[in-house]
Amino acid sequence: MDKRYQVFVSSTFTDLKEERAKVSQAVMELDCFPAGMELFPAIDVEQLEFIKKVIDDCDYYLLIIEGRYGSVSEGGLSYTEMEYDYAISKEIKAIVFIHQHPEAIPFGKSEQEAGLRTKLDAFRNKASTGRLVKYWNNADELAGLVTTSLSKTIKIYPAIGWVRADATTINLAVAEELARLSKENSELNEQIKKLTNADDLATLARELTETTYDFTINNEIRTLQLADIFMTICMPDENLGLEIVNQLVRQHGGESFRKIRSKLILFDLLHTERSGNREEIKMTSKGKQLYLILDKART
Repeated sequence: MDKRYQVFVSSTFTDLKEERAKVSQAVMELDCFPAGMELFPAIDVEQLEFIKKVIDDCDYYLLIIEGRYGSVSEGGLSYTEMEYDYAISKEIKAIVFIHQHPEAIPFGKSEQEAGLRTKLDAFRNKASTGRLVKYWNNADELAGLVTTSLSKTIKIYPAIGWVRADATTINLAVAEELARLSKENSELNEQIKKLTNADDLATLARELTETTYDFTINNEIRTLQLADIFMTICMPDENLGLEIVNQLVRQHGGESFRKIRSKLILFDLLHTERSGNREEIKMTSKGKQLYLILDKART
């Protein structure tokens, strides 16, 4: 199945536009989706919360550090460092790319304030500890390192990734439901096989008598035989019969009633007929014979 990965590219923005463009191109050439600060080049706390949601959907995280620490939040950390901390807290596989020679970075692309330089050094040390780190000197070299490092990381640490909706033949929920229905169908077919082979109405009557269901009627839990329910569906009276049918329809949106009706249809005891816009339940010939046997047993 063709799978693609989303990669978050994190860095300061205005000073690394060329580098980010080439990194994004490298990511796309690996058939991955780049995501990052291009969404919000001017970031604030509210936008950071949105970016966290973007990071949540990403499979890998790339951090690029050159000579700027970046915009600082009220808490004292740069938004770039906050992105990094969040990605690590979510256990997203991270690759760090640090400029190899900070002293060679042009004056205009370096931090001028001593406090910010100290924060940048601390961030650089934190990001390079316990992570895959690569050192770069120019934009082209950085893009090449991203290509080799990311492709190797994907191979060693495959993530969940993204798959086209029309390429997904079946999802887990549908698979589980089909497995459940298949099991239920097999069990019913096995019961029918036993009864059909015997072609014994007495055996079928015993099967319906031994099969029971629990229902809450008038705030009381009552156990009813499938035989009782069969007779009630066929010939409901004004008392218990109608109440049972109403309870069956009300419970679970009628699911219980539909399952029981389907079972009786599979036993060839009932069938449905259309009368205008209504669907009526009728007894089959076999159902009528069984009804007489059950009715006689109760008198």
